[in-house]
Amino acid sequence: MKKTAILSICTLIFLGTSILLIVSSCQKSYDVKVSFWFNKEMSDMLVSDSVTELNILYDDRSQTDIVYGKTIGSIAVTDWKTGADCEGANFTKVIKIDGSSKKSAIRPYEVYDQNGNKLFSGKMVVSSKACTNIELKW
Repeated sequence: MKKTAILSICTLIFLGTSILLIVSSCQKSYDVKVSFWFNKEMSDMLVSDSVTELNILYDDRSQTDIVYGKTIGSIAVTDWKTGADCEGANFTKVIKIDGSSKKSAIRPYEVYDQNGNKLFSGKMVVSSKACTNIELKW
């Protein structure tokens, strides 16, 4: 009975206003864990280029480009690591992904320096069942 009520509300929203509202009101979302890291060599290169901080964005809806950019967080470039680690030693965050019932998705990410220059970008495969490790490198 609850499912029918939710469908009726979604249908009413769709008929009464627009598809945009049905997307934001009726999609499922889930949490995933992602971990970003870089090694000492990358840290040294960033420091030599006067980079002090990396700001990470992702899109929780689009599979191709950053359209609805959301900030994951920031990392000091001196905070390098020796390898992947989702247990907290690296920059690890739980983020919300919208619009998939499969509990896994491909989402774009971009990394900017403190001046807004894009330094890294790519796509991350995220899953509610595993942590995604992303090494930032050129």
